[in-house]
Amino acid sequence: MINARDVFEWIVNGTLNFLKGVAMGLTIMLLIGVVLGIVAYIVMLLWNYVIPDVIGWKALTFLQAFALLLLTFILFGRWGK
Repeated sequence: MINARDVFEWIVNGTLNFLKGVAMGLTIMLLIGVVLGIVAYIVMLLWNYVIPDVIGWKALTFLQAFALLLLTFILFGRWGK
């Protein structure tokens, strides 16, 4: 027979598991954002170090470097393959 205590424990355990999943998802999304930000910053630094002196083009901003990184991802596929 099901009693109120079993139902309460089931609800609490289910809620805790759900919140753990949400926290894990938010953590992963945050880490992905940080990694993409770092990679975009590295692209910006490399571009601004090499291209203006060699070709004479303007330096990139952070958002332009991120857009360039996104464009290369779209054109050439995933990184590391």
